Amino acid sequence: MNFSVKVSGFKKAISHVVDVSTKDVVKDSIGENKIVLSANKQSITASAFNGRVSIVEELSDINNDDLLYSCDGTGEIIVNAKDLSRTLDSFAPSEMVIFDDEGDNTELCIKKKKDKDQYQTLPYYKDAISFPPDAKTFEKTVEIRRDIFLVGIDRTFFTIGFEEERERYMYWVLRANKGSVRFASGTGGIFSVADFEGKDLVTSTPDETSILFPKGHTGVVYKILSSLDCDNVTIKQSSTKDKSPYQIIISTKSMELKLVGMNPSVTWVDESTFLDAEYNCKVVADVSELEWASRGVMATFNEEMQRENRLSRSKVEVDAGKSLLTMETKGVMRALRKVPIVDIEAEDDKDNAVFECSSIYLNDMTKFGSKTKYIQMEMIKNDKKKPIVVRYYANDKVGEAKDMKNQNTMAGISEMFNIFFVQLQ
Repeated sequence: MNFSVKVSGFKKAISHVVDVSTKDVVKDSIGENKIVLSANKQSITASAFNGRVSIVEELSDINNDDLLYSCDGTGEIIVNAKDLSRTLDSFAPSEMVIFDDEGDNTELCIKKKKDKDQYQTLPYYKDAISFPPDAKTFEKTVEIRRDIFLVGIDRTFFTIGFEEERERYMYWVLRANKGSVRFASGTGGIFSVADFEGKDLVTSTPDETSILFPKGHTGVVYKILSSLDCDNVTIKQSSTKDKSPYQIIISTKSMELKLVGMNPSVTWVDESTFLDAEYNCKVVADVSELEWASRGVMATFNEEMQRENRLSRSKVEVDAGKSLLTMETKGVMRALRKVPIVDIEAEDDKDNAVFECSSIYLNDMTKFGSKTKYIQMEMIKNDKKKPIVVRYYANDKVGEAKDMKNQNTMAGISEMFNIFFVQLQ
């Protein structure tokens, strides 16, 4: 193998492959911290597999600025990704360097093109990396705007689960339909749902398609897609009847990510059951007022309680007569905070609505919510088995869920954002 590249262009070109090999790695997997470089006359194929995610990317002057690739000898090597990154960092970004195995199959020599007496070496790995085989049949395909895919993850990832014994909540779901897409995640206690509508936003086969994405795979996928400048990404889910391992393929024109190690039997909740239910008490409040009140109750959740894994409970009372919402928590520290009700619609407004929930959910309601002036809280009075629904992009009057949208005419999309959380018994 013998090829030359510009240092700055090559570092940028292999950054995605380095990310896969070094981030969120399955410990002691055969591909941990390793990348494969395969050189031919036109391009370099760089690949890695971290036990969860594999990547194959074609690196050429066509799809990489400043690479200045030239090949005098084809071949393939496997090297340590971190060692390669540190080695490249030892050269000036503008430097042209030669990658040469010098035919001895023991080490790779990286040397300055203008002064070949200056060099760095890296050892080879002799054992090949076993990449997951390609699936032959796929039962679901989604093509989606890359920016919307990233925004959807941004909006909802804060509520993804963390308890491994509750496996379904370690996944988030993408639901595609004609002209619309939904992102949803949940811990089992709190859920977030972001809906987007727009022309040329998403296409899917079949028309109504749901795909579950695992938490452990999402970080590196998000990082890589964030650095691309392509318009769309294609997502394919393999058939469970395929003989190859169950997989999700995320691809662009020059790159393919393969996600494996998921459980195809996992099912997710139907969030629409809760979002579309009828609620007999609806309250509109100013987010800025709620933010200070929620900070107050969260301030009582001190280090002692956190250390002992104690639950911080907050009691919330809706007083229609006084147009007042009260948050109260009692523990080692106590707090009582009041928030003006901007508008309310409730059956028998002489009977106050009361519920208890985790103080963290009240904080999340404002801390992670979409940027909006008002929110609308919905509940069934004094029914502890039903969730509390929070709808964003509300007006100063109680409204219908379908009308609470953020219209972005420049991007050609509209967004709805909702969360809901369980009550404490």
